[in-house]
Amino acid sequence: MTTAKITYNDGQVHLECDGNPLAIMIHYEGLIEATSNLPDGFIIKESKKRIIILRLSDKTFPDTLFTYKGRFKIIRSDLYNNRNRITALSTTKTDQFYRIKDKWSELNSTWSEYGSYYGYLSTAKRKTDIVTKNLKATSGNLFLKDGSRYYGDVHFHSDGTFMTGGVHSEDSQKLYRKKKKFIKNGIARKL
Repeated sequence: MTTAKITYNDGQVHLECDGNPLAIMIHYEGLIEATSNLPDGFIIKESKKRIIILRLSDKTFPDTLFTYKGRFKIIRSDLYNNRNRITALSTTKTDQFYRIKDKWSELNSTWSEYGSYYGYLSTAKRKTDIVTKNLKATSGNLFLKDGSRYYGDVHFHSDGTFMTGGVHSEDSQKLYRKKKKFIKNGIARKL
C-alpha cells in the first residue's frame, strides 16, 4: 500500500487505494448523519470528530465507505496496514457543481418549482451518527427494555447502541446488554 485517495462532497465518501488497509482513520469537521456501506467483517466507529474503520476479515474495502447528509470536511485521512501508515489525499468531488451565468434571461426556473419544504439536519442533533444496517442478533446477548432476549434484525449506531430492525425507524427500540457480575475480594460487583 503506497497511495490512497479519499473523495467526498457528493453525499458519499469514496476510497481509491493500491492495497487493502487494516484500518482507516478520518479526522473531520462538521456534523453528519451517515449510513455505512461496509460489508460484514468491518467495524465503523465515530468519536471526537474521528471516524475509525477497522477491517476484521480478508474482504476488501468497497469503493464507497459510507453515505452522509450534512456538513462534512475531511481534515486528514490515515490508512494503516501491518507495515506502515500513509496519509491519503482527500479531495472534494466537484463534478456536481455547475457554473451559473449571471444573465437573468438564461435563468429558467421559478420559485413555485421549489416547493415549501427544505430538508436540513435536525437542529437538535449535536453529534455525528453513523448507522450500520441489516445486522442479525443471534447470540442472545441483547435484551429489550422489559428484560427479554432479542433475536432478529438489528442496526448499530456509532455511539455503541444496538436497536431493533435492520434499518432505523420510529419503531426501533434500544437494545441493552446485561452487566456481567464478577467477584473480587469476596464481593460481587458488576462490570
